[in-house]
Amino acid sequence: MTTGLALTNLSFPILTTPINDIVVGVNASDTTLNLSNYFDDPYTTGLVANFQLSNPSIGNGVIKVVLFDQEGLGAPKTVQNFQNYVNSGSYENTIIHRSNPNFVIQGGGFTVNNLTPGIVPTNAPVENEFSATFKLIKAIKLD
Repeated sequence: MTTGLALTNLSFPILTTPINDIVVGVNASDTTLNLSNYFDDPYTTGLVANFQLSNPSIGNGVIKVVLFDQEGLGAPKTVQNFQNYVNSGSYENTIIHRSNPNFVIQGGGFTVNNLTPGIVPTNAPVENEFSATFKLIKAIKLD
């Protein structure tokens, strides 16, 4: 069960691929290094959802999720919809109702208060932001 959710921003880029040493001579022509090949995804501004879990044995009690909110690259309308749920407190006392290792963790739609189940009221649907040009991504683990 999630006991709370907070949104934060990454204060540093996440190195995803090690950068090898580059040797450049004093009189050599300019050298360019595209850092987007080495750091976290340009599909996000660094906005992170921090899920506080009631069971500290799962992820040390916190699951962090990077939100892909970049206009034209990510899914900013979907992220904004998610933020609306967070800001309204809708994720308080919600349960994880689907979990498949190495695939998905799904929650947020159902609550449990004093052993009584409930349903989180839904917002209006958002526009489907899927694009065939979006790349498939693997989750980024944040410590």
